[in-house]
Order: sequence, then structure tokens, then C-alpha cells
Amino acid sequence: MSQSKTSLSSAWSSSQLNGWVIEHCPALPISRIISSSGEPIGLMLGIAISPEGQCLGKEVILNRDSESERERWVEDLAGRFFVVVKHSGGMRLYGDPSGNLSVVFNKENNALASSVALAVDDELDPAENVDIEKVATRKQFLLFGDTSDQRVTRLMPNHYLDLSNFSQHRFWPRDDTPFAELETDQDILFAQISSRMSRNVAALISAYECALPITAGRDSRIILGSAIPVLNKIKSFYCYHLNWATKIDAEVGQILAEHLSVPFLVLSRRASRVQKVMTKKEIMVELERTRLRTGWCSALRADWVRFVAASPRVQVVLRGTGIEMTRANKWRHVIGKPTNAMTGVGALLGQWQRADRTKDETVEYERQLDRYQNWMDKLPEKALPRLYDIAHLELWLPVGAAPLAYIGDFIVNPFNDRRLFHLVSAVSPRVRLTNALVKNLVAAHDTSLSAIPYHKEYVKNRNRPKAG
Repeated sequence: MSQSKTSLSSAWSSSQLNGWVIEHCPALPISRIISSSGEPIGLMLGIAISPEGQCLGKEVILNRDSESERERWVEDLAGRFFVVVKHSGGMRLYGDPSGNLSVVFNKENNALASSVALAVDDELDPAENVDIEKVATRKQFLLFGDTSDQRVTRLMPNHYLDLSNFSQHRFWPRDDTPFAELETDQDILFAQISSRMSRNVAALISAYECALPITAGRDSRIILGSAIPVLNKIKSFYCYHLNWATKIDAEVGQILAEHLSVPFLVLSRRASRVQKVMTKKEIMVELERTRLRTGWCSALRADWVRFVAASPRVQVVLRGTGIEMTRANKWRHVIGKPTNAMTGVGALLGQWQRADRTKDETVEYERQLDRYQNWMDKLPEKALPRLYDIAHLELWLPVGAAPLAYIGDFIVNPFNDRRLFHLVSAVSPRVRLTNALVKNLVAAHDTSLSAIPYHKEYVKNRNRPKAG
């Protein structure tokens, strides 16, 4: 995206809005946003679920005349997308709630793109204190908008980008957005979360040909449970059997599929469709492409490329990054500890005690400490009781965008929704740690679904000696 046509590819589509040119793969959906008076006021690229619960079509009539109303509309979108909207001061760009459709920008050439490789027009200028090989092996993390190039910055979730000067500004959570004070309405929160999640899943399945990977984990089960009312509309259910852990996924997935009477495909190393799908040379080429797509920071494995290529082709794959917040994943070791940057960085990076850290972990911890404090100081006061949830959403989840860049179909997370993130984080972390919310979401449409064991329980039962 720039103020001049770049001709990156003759096969790409091109759209214009208020002097800006947006070039993109034609397979990526685009919605033109029209005001109530018929004026073109914006573009949405990707897949977004409207506040009314339907996926946006090719044209959206937005009957919200004030700029604050339009921003509230953007705030309530879910899915994987970005939106560009006209504003009195020029143009603003808003990303999806956790940066699933990545947006990076380069102030030097006034370019925006999905990756570093598209935002620069010369050699990579390595960012200071960033080792991309350490990033690829998860010894270092690109947090706070970092990228592999010092000229390029990632758009932070819940901030808009003012295209007149490329400055970022927080628009959510607002100063009056409540969090901890909603704890008293736990049953109401559970019902709202379940309803919203089922609504998002149904919207995606109704608008696109979808696949749902099934594992033995809780995140997968939540999506599966939310999809019960529209299960017959899903094209394919499958899992990957790469190692012992995924063998358990395959066994539990088969139990779930039989319970729900849906077809289930297990893709194993020995399956002919997996062995024949790509040559070793093609896999290495794809790995290099993925590094380009992710700004030279992908840690994707070769065998994973082959499995993804062998998966049934659909338009959308439903995945659940972020659903781990339903079980308070960033709170387990910090309940009762002071809410501050030192504890926050430990929670974010999974480092709980200084004595337990390796040398690389200590260096990374100290590198992020001041930056975490600066980010924390700019949060609304009402958000601070849920500091570790907000950090997970804004700082950690964008780091997980790399796996979304591999070959295959467009991955969309029905949980990627500010309203859902808000409702879930409003539930007391102590309650979430008991898995009460998970049980509620899984059993919302089929109470017997909770009785089928998860990974740990299944392994324990599987290894228990049989009587006699």
C-alpha cells in the first residue's frame, strides 16, 4: 500500500482510495465501504465479521455518519483483516484485534505491507539488537512492533495508524472500558462469550468453505463445541500425525468425530497423499518463501510444510490462537504477585524465576523490561487489573502470526474479536484457571462433549493397566 502504483505483480489486484493505492493477491477478499450518502469512505482487506454477525460482503453501506461511530464499528469487527477509513485529518488504518493479518510500515518510503520484504525496496537493514536466527529458534522475540529491519515497524494491535504522518494511536481499550468490575456477573459473562463465539463460527462457516482441524486440546474443543449447530456445513475435519503427541491428537480426534458422526482424515507421514505432495526441493523453496513472508523470522519445519500442502483444500481453516486466554494461560504463576513490569515480562515470556533463566533468557528479559514499563504506562487505568491478558493480546499474539504465512488456505480465528477478548479477560483469572469457562464453552451445545478426555487425561487413561 503506497501513494503510487508499484507493479509488484501483474497478477495482483489494485484498488485506490483517497490517493492511496492498495495492491493485493486477488484471492484475498476485499470490501468497499460506502457512507449512507453513497461516498466511498473505506476499504477492508481480509475476512471480517460485522457487529451484526455476518461476514462483510464486497460492498458495505455504513450508516454511521460520525467518525466516532465509524471507529466503534471497526472496534466491533472480528476476524483477520485490516480496514482503511477516511477521516477528517486524512486516512486511518486499523488492524484486526491481535495482528493476525500483519501490517508493517516504513516511514522512509511511505509504504505499508504485509511483511518486511514488501515494505523495503533495497537490502535488509538489520534492526539493532535483533538476531533473526535467534528469533527463528524462539530465543528472542519481536515484541512492541519490532521487525527484522530497523526502518520497518509492525502496527500494534488496538492502535490505528494515521497515514498523514505514520503515527500510532491507541483506540481500544478506552478509558472507560471496564474489566475487573465485571467479575460479579460471571454467569452472564459465560453466556455472552458462548453466544459470541458460536455467532462468529457460524458466520465464517456460512460464508466460506471451511475446514476444522481437530486435536486433543482445549482450544480445538472450544471451536468444535461452538460449531455444533452448523457442523454439517463444514467441508473437512482432519489432524496431523507427525509424532507421539500428535498421535494422541489423532486418536482423540477420531473419538470426537465418531461421537459427532462427521468424517475425519488423519494425515500421517506414511500416507501416500503426504509423501507425494511435494519434493524435497519444493519444500526447501517453500521454507525460504515463508521466511520472506514473515520478515525472515519463521521457524517453520520442513515436515509441517508437507502436511499443510497435503491438507484438504478449502477457503478458510478455522484455528484458535488466543483461546488459551479462556484458561488464564498468562496468570498461572503470577496470581497474587504485584502487578508490575518485572512480573509482567516474566509472565509474557514464560520466565518465572531469575534463577531458572538461561543466559539467553536473561538477556531477553532485561532487553524487554523498560519497553514493557513504557507500554504499561500508556494503558488506561481500568485495564491494569488485567494487565497480563492485554499483554498477551497486544504483545504476544502478533509474534504467533508467522505460522499463518505457510502455504495452504486462509487461516481465520473466530476468537479474534475485541468483544470476546474483553469478555474473557473480564472473567476472574482464578475462575479461568479452574477451567470453568472452558467447560462451559465446550458443553454449550453438547454437554457430552466435555466427557471426552483431553490430551493429558487421555494419555493417563491410555497408559493405565487394564483390570485382570
